Amino acid sequence: MTEVAEMKAPCITKVLEDAKEDLENAELPGFAGKVFNPIRDEILVPATAKAGEMIPLAANAIPLPYVDEVSAFAMSVPFAAMKAGYSLIPHKEVDDEANEDAVRGFEEAFKRNQRPKPLASSMMGVVGFACNSIIDILTIPFNGKFGDWLEATKKFLGFMMYSGVGSELLDAFADFNVLENMLIIGRVQNER
Repeated sequence: MTEVAEMKAPCITKVLEDAKEDLENAELPGFAGKVFNPIRDEILVPATAKAGEMIPLAANAIPLPYVDEVSAFAMSVPFAAMKAGYSLIPHKEVDDEANEDAVRGFEEAFKRNQRPKPLASSMMGVVGFACNSIIDILTIPFNGKFGDWLEATKKFLGFMMYSGVGSELLDAFADFNVLENMLIIGRVQNER
């Protein structure tokens, strides 16, 4: 590209350079690829390169403000639509390569962390639960769920009092041996 075009219309130049690069990297599979790929190599890529040289010069010649920005946006919309459409086409080779990369990544991560770490896992679960709870509590006034929380709390406490579980729970936690009792329950559950 000429220096004048790059200096005077940088937005258009960038859009056309990106379009040329995307076009060079685009490959269609199967019969469509046998037809499209040679047309891309022999016609579309050179035409895009020539447009990348000429269109910025033409934009510089137009004495209106924001020609570069508006033209770049107008050209980028159909290019983005084409990229979105191209991304919907199944590419078996690309999918297989991505799957192999993912498997390699999982294997490497597994080799680094082969032994399970139950204490670290439990602590991360506790930290995650605490963070989510704090976020929920802090956002209650802003997301309009305060009434729902209040209603659920009333129903829960009502159930606890009506069923008698609440008084038993309070008596159990008010006991001086509460820590020992919880350890005993944990050991019994661990044995099962």
